[in-house]
Amino acid sequence: MVRRARETPTTSNTAEPLAGEGCAKKRAALLNQVLSFAEVFEMSIPYQIQFDRIPWESPMIGVRHKFIEYNGQRIRLVEYSSEMPPHWCEKGHCGYLLSGKMAIEYPHTEIIYTEGDGILIPDGLEHRHKARVLSGKALVFFIEKV
Repeated sequence: MVRRARETPTTSNTAEPLAGEGCAKKRAALLNQVLSFAEVFEMSIPYQIQFDRIPWESPMIGVRHKFIEYNGQRIRLVEYSSEMPPHWCEKGHCGYLLSGKMAIEYPHTEIIYTEGDGILIPDGLEHRHKARVLSGKALVFFIEKV
């Protein structure tokens, strides 16, 4: 399944109420349109991800990302800034640092990542990690399990 933010089926330009008597057919027609859109959208294969058309979302201070979900994976472009608060993460990540410089602290070591480095962190408590940005911003491309 592909998830792209803010893509919805279109309806007529007139805002008609869908409640009350005589509106059951309108509600059913709208529901069928939404379901048809969902079926087509879920079956499409994203041979190309146009990140420039996906809006940025900010899950926390100092982090913004844009992503799609497809076939149990999240393909994500993430921008970290030095404002990101320190926090431990136990999720796995597989990615590529496109720009910037980051330090990632693990339970027994810390690794400095620079532009062009790959990042491979397995899931789990034993691989928990805490990242911080050493440059103003860092841009990372991730492919992760949903």
